[in-house]
Amino acid sequence: MNHLVKGNARRLVPFTDLESRFGLTYSKRHLRRLWTAGKFPKPVKVTGSPNCQLNFPEDEVAARVDAIIAARGQD
Repeated sequence: MNHLVKGNARRLVPFTDLESRFGLTYSKRHLRRLWTAGKFPKPVKVTGSPNCQLNFPEDEVAARVDAIIAARGQD
């Protein structure tokens, strides 16, 4: 699924694919805590339905995973 934002192609990753694509096994509840605290990208709602699937910007999730890996070496 591609979306055009300010001339750049952006891809959205559904919540159900976070584990297979990034190795993230967070629950929806934990992800909500993280994005509320500013520690994970906020999801993008594709439809107006309150029960729509959570989708996350792929580049923002990848950047967050890279930051987690980089911080690991600073302990």
